[in-house]
Amino acid sequence: FYGFTNPWVREHERALLEREIPAAMQAKGCTAMLVDSATHELPPAIAAFVAAHFQPWDADLWLWARQLPGGGNALRAHDVAIWRAGEYDVAPEAAIAAGAVRVDGRTVTARRLRLTAGSHRFEVGGPGVSLRWVPADGSVWTPRPEGEPRLRHVL
Repeated sequence: FYGFTNPWVREHERALLEREIPAAMQAKGCTAMLVDSATHELPPAIAAFVAAHFQPWDADLWLWARQLPGGGNALRAHDVAIWRAGEYDVAPEAAIAAGAVRVDGRTVTARRLRLTAGSHRFEVGGPGVSLRWVPADGSVWTPRPEGEPRLRHVL
């Protein structure tokens, strides 16, 4: 897919972009994306895809993350496509302590999960959990949408 676009490409190649960008991000195992001025001009289908699969590490860098709503007193099933094998963080810890999170039929007992690339069945109770990719430095992160974006003024 295109490494960058301009308004003409986003308008005239919209169907192609809507089809190819999400597929390419999944195929390449994309776990981080820079947010610049063009991000806010993405076609609605791509913007929805990004919002469903990424959360802000800060105002300029978004990392792979999924919100998995819970089923209250019951478990709610989610089939989650993991694009890249690695470490993932499940939060909040209270959901794990309550036994309200299962992955591929096993109860989750720790915040850190090692997941292979591919589809995994998550079953979540209570209000739900966040599943976040853990960067190579091993840091656990919380989405931080606040802050002054720097790249939007440059790119």
